[in-house]
Amino acid sequence: MPEEATQVLAQFAAALTYEQLPDRVKEHCKTLLLDTLACALAGHQGEETHQVAALASSLAQSSETSVIGGDHLSLAGATLFNGYLITAVTMCDAHRSTMTHVTPEVVPPALAIAERDDLSGRDLLVAIAAGCEVTTRIGIGLDYPAFRARGFHGPGVLGPLGAAAAVGRLRGFDAETMAKAFGLAGSQAAGTFAAWGTPTVKFHQCRGALSGLLAALLAEQKFLATREFLTAKDGGLYNSYANGGKPELATGDLGRRWELAQIALRLWPSADAGHGDGAVRSSRTAHDRSRRG
Repeated sequence: MPEEATQVLAQFAAALTYEQLPDRVKEHCKTLLLDTLACALAGHQGEETHQVAALASSLAQSSETSVIGGDHLSLAGATLFNGYLITAVTMCDAHRSTMTHVTPEVVPPALAIAERDDLSGRDLLVAIAAGCEVTTRIGIGLDYPAFRARGFHGPGVLGPLGAAAAVGRLRGFDAETMAKAFGLAGSQAAGTFAAWGTPTVKFHQCRGALSGLLAALLAEQKFLATREFLTAKDGGLYNSYANGGKPELATGDLGRRWELAQIALRLWPSADAGHGDGAVRSSRTAHDRSRRG
């Protein structure tokens, strides 16, 4: 296995199988999916939902992909809109270590591709696991305090890579193509806390979902991209968004210790207490910590 962090994670995501997932990871991913769907249904009541719906409808005129609790839109439109629905009323998950919402970026493109390609529930579950693990692993490798001190917002920066991992797994990418997808996804990473207090912080999430989808589909066309995006000295994610990061944390015990287990859910809307190690963090706590850095 290559040593560079981008390629290690790409190899992991490309090779991951249903049989490799521990039972507790499978159950947590199922819980994440159910909670995500519930959040999206609630999101139809969001104050700005109609504005994002109009944007999503304008992206293309096709209608091959389902909106959660709604009609159909294009592949891109449904990915963007579903990502917003999940976070529209601020009830979705939060990864503890990075205070980053994960499911709004990872689940929508995975659902879209799984539906389009008529894939199985097992395929979808593996893709969600790959996407969530890649997102959270890259996050802990960032050195979050340094990342946050520079004003960056996790979902828009980390989310595109996790979304690309989920799509790439569903499309059967090899490790090289997956690493290029990460390079393309990272090149679209964006979002800062200047948007705090406005709906734009939620747009970071759905845009992350769309960015990951675009990255994976372009990588599938053999588009040339760096395969060392995380650690590149000039412009790599860890050097640009932090102070070099801690890439060894991103790859340590990979496949044995599952960082996605640290994605916490709220007591509402799922009313489920099985949140990783059993702790539940409220949305206020997560966002307050983010603001304090």
